[in-house]
Amino acid sequence: MAASPQSIVQTLNPSSTNISTQLLGLFASMLSSQKDSETVASKLTELAEEAEGQVPSSDIVSILEESCDQKSYQDILSTAKIAAKRSKNYHSMLPFLTRTGHEDFNSGMEPSLNNVEELAKKVVLCVGAGGLGCEILKNLALSGIKNIVVIDLDTIDLSNLNRQFLFRKKRCRQGQSSGCC
Repeated sequence: MAASPQSIVQTLNPSSTNISTQLLGLFASMLSSQKDSETVASKLTELAEEAEGQVPSSDIVSILEESCDQKSYQDILSTAKIAAKRSKNYHSMLPFLTRTGHEDFNSGMEPSLNNVEELAKKVVLCVGAGGLGCEILKNLALSGIKNIVVIDLDTIDLSNLNRQFLFRKKRCRQGQSSGCC
């Protein structure tokens, strides 16, 4: 595929004429770390912040045409491919990753997919697989964490099944740490 503004937008979302503001924000944040793409990244970020929900592809094409030269399209297309792939893998995390925090709690760390990918490589220990532990384990798994160690010395009881959704009736009297795997 030849690199052009239209092909970049098509790569981000092949099935629609609009791009979600979350995906556009993710794409812009990835572009901002590239050497020659800061200008286009800031314009795309502004566009994502001003829009609500969806951005017309034509607006993105216009920004790319006015802010980039032909040589930079190939690099931007490569970034668009990565952004599209990451958004599929971590679609449930996009609202969290593209949000801005409150100014009082600015830790200096920008939310990004790179941070999530690093976290996905780590081993996470969850102590307790009861009512709260089940919810935490579900959130960790949906966040892309692949290596979770669970410690819980309790057993699965029939009376707990209403709030411990990871367990089933056939697993009663088994250990909770083995029952949630």
